[in-house]
Amino acid sequence: MIRKKNICLAFILLSLIITSGCLTDDIFDSETPVGYGIVIEAFRADPDLSEVYSNEEVTFVLKFRNTGSVKAENCFAELLGLDQLWEGRGDTRKNPRNQEVFPYEKECQYDQRGNWITLLPPDPSSGIEGGDKICTWGYTAPDVPSGLYADYVPRARVFYDYKSFLIKTVTLLPTEELKLIQNQGKGLPVETISESKSPVSLSMETISPIRTYGDTLTFSMVINIENIGGGTVCADSERCRKYTEGGALWNQFKLYIELPEGMAFEPGSCTGDEDIFLVMGKSQTISCKIRINSIPDRVIQRNIMLTAEYGYFIDKTIGIRALSSG
Repeated sequence: MIRKKNICLAFILLSLIITSGCLTDDIFDSETPVGYGIVIEAFRADPDLSEVYSNEEVTFVLKFRNTGSVKAENCFAELLGLDQLWEGRGDTRKNPRNQEVFPYEKECQYDQRGNWITLLPPDPSSGIEGGDKICTWGYTAPDVPSGLYADYVPRARVFYDYKSFLIKTVTLLPTEELKLIQNQGKGLPVETISESKSPVSLSMETISPIRTYGDTLTFSMVINIENIGGGTVCADSERCRKYTEGGALWNQFKLYIELPEGMAFEPGSCTGDEDIFLVMGKSQTISCKIRINSIPDRVIQRNIMLTAEYGYFIDKTIGIRALSSG
């Protein structure tokens, strides 16, 4: 602990300006669209100043809200971007292994699984906003030598578990109508019945060719999975943390495809329990071949449901300068 302080202090003495207190995290703010999951409504230092003096007490305040259409569960928060020169105030709880300062609120602390935050979604029909939460951290600004200053970029990170779903109706047609659609190079008609407003977007369409074999029908279904929430997807909120035991698990999660009775996946195609890996954290497209055991003699509709459950985290940064008091 003392050795780390000396290293950072020596670095301050060699430069008039340091950035992020010896840390090298890139500056990045998540830009989550309102209505698609948790958004950070505010992150600030209290007193609400961009400059603090040596040994001044500072409280970092974070407020976030669920604006999506499903419940956010297992939420907690972490403050990054400050080095060991920033000491936790005497009334704070600290991680005994590395002296990391926990938020004052027990439910905001990452080691309090089982007590983590749950935020309900908004109810537009009743004019009720989504649930929100405030997490706070108490620090003492570092002792900066006379005439010098140090620049920092504190980063608040919010973790949570969320769900995306999509229900599509596929219209099945008699043989003669199928031939007309196939000759036009189109897929089977589909329409959206229900979908979530979530940071991970799901879409589905059917594409040509449609193939008929006696009384059976085969068609291709293309599913696109896209991260639109401005943050990072992971297996669950606990394994979102970079320093989780066993390592973080980012950009990977499960997608479940539920077919109606009378439909099945072609052998060698999808299984209904798909491993998704978002390339560059952005998107992935998968294609499944679906077999219908009997071509209908009239127009009928069947529902296909896509479901994904995953963890997610978003970031918000601010700039703060520590000045010498002399």
